Amino acid sequence: NILRKRGCRVGDRLILTKPIGTGALFAADMRAKSRAVCVQEALQSMMTSNGVASQVAMKMNLNSDAVVVHACTDVTGFGLMGHLLEMLVANDNDNDNNGEDDDSIQSVGCRLNLHDIPFFQGAIEASAAQIFSSLQPENHKHAHHQVSNHKEAIRLDSVRYPLLFDPQTAGGLMFSVDCAHAQRFMELLSAAGVPVVADIGQIVSYGANDNDDEAAKTESGVCSRTSRKRVFV
Repeated sequence: NILRKRGCRVGDRLILTKPIGTGALFAADMRAKSRAVCVQEALQSMMTSNGVASQVAMKMNLNSDAVVVHACTDVTGFGLMGHLLEMLVANDNDNDNNGEDDDSIQSVGCRLNLHDIPFFQGAIEASAAQIFSSLQPENHKHAHHQVSNHKEAIRLDSVRYPLLFDPQTAGGLMFSVDCAHAQRFMELLSAAGVPVVADIGQIVSYGANDNDDEAAKTESGVCSRTSRKRVFV
């Protein structure tokens, strides 16, 4: 019973278990421009094991009639956006390489709700001061072209949006969970002592918004409007 990156299904909710922003926060700290309370908050999160969250996911699948936690990844050096893209393209890779005949596994994209994503306060302060990890530009370079409303997202939130590309140290887990069971899963995570549990977006079919002009005007999230892009924020 192993959770893999592959397996996201249309309609799934994305559940995140730790805040984002350690890279920017500690870049600011190295310049003596991060408050001690912010550093302590990040260190506490980094010392929190992902084992509890993973066990909750495994038990939920074992205790359900069907698999409801469909996929999982950790959020580390490639940042939230980079690891999200790994999850989204994993379905394609499996179909191409293994030839499985599984109608439930299809090419997918994602709508991210930027303002539902938890960020460390110190990371927000660092981003506002234009202080980022030295690895952030490389993450941005490799991932931003998959965001259909990239330029608009920067304009709408120039502080939080860049942190989606921030490299994490000891980041949390990101689960793709059947929408009918997502609320229960979040409740179980919280009951088990996972300190941060956030529903940050939804899995959609790849290219679902190709002709959706209104989707491009949405201020709350990142998802694909063209067949070559995966995410709309």
